[in-house]
Amino acid sequence: MFGLFVPAALFLLLYGPFVVGLPLMARERAGGGSAESVLGGLWAAFGVGAALGSLLVGGLRAPARGWYAALVAAAWGAVTAIVAVPAHLALAWVAMPIGGLVHAPFPAIVSTVMQQHLPERRLKEDGAYCVALTSTFGPLGTLLGGVLIASASAVAGLTVDGALLVAVGLVMAWLLRSDPAPTTTRPAEVMER
Repeated sequence: MFGLFVPAALFLLLYGPFVVGLPLMARERAGGGSAESVLGGLWAAFGVGAALGSLLVGGLRAPARGWYAALVAAAWGAVTAIVAVPAHLALAWVAMPIGGLVHAPFPAIVSTVMQQHLPERRLKEDGAYCVALTSTFGPLGTLLGGVLIASASAVAGLTVDGALLVAVGLVMAWLLRSDPAPTTTRPAEVMER
């Protein structure tokens, strides 16, 4: 599970720069328009993708695998880097729903993989550890985002952040390359609820 916990924490840490950088990028690219409208529209586009991603993952009957989480991290990194491309906003408008689609299932995938692979006696302890990671690394990521973007720019910060997320996804995939199929039926029952 170490191969899932540490990269998951890094994923949450590297989400922070996106939250800090997106409003600044929207302001830079608003042109003569309203930065609030651009930002609101981008997050709405993300929300549409996130709703679809949640529905798709919720409907899966196959057991989740750790490499799904690796794919999500790498895909979110690619989306982050695409949003940072200093071109017309059209790229960001296309990337944000894709980002929502791949980002939203991450917590459910990590929880499901944990339930599938941990013995029942360790679920409570390791589940608490996972919650501690998410509640610690999320705010630290926002701090990291502030420092990163203050020392560079929104575009540079998001580009670096995207590249690091792709790297985290690749490392996570390597660590989880021998992710065994779940051996118990308990998690499959949880997924069908």
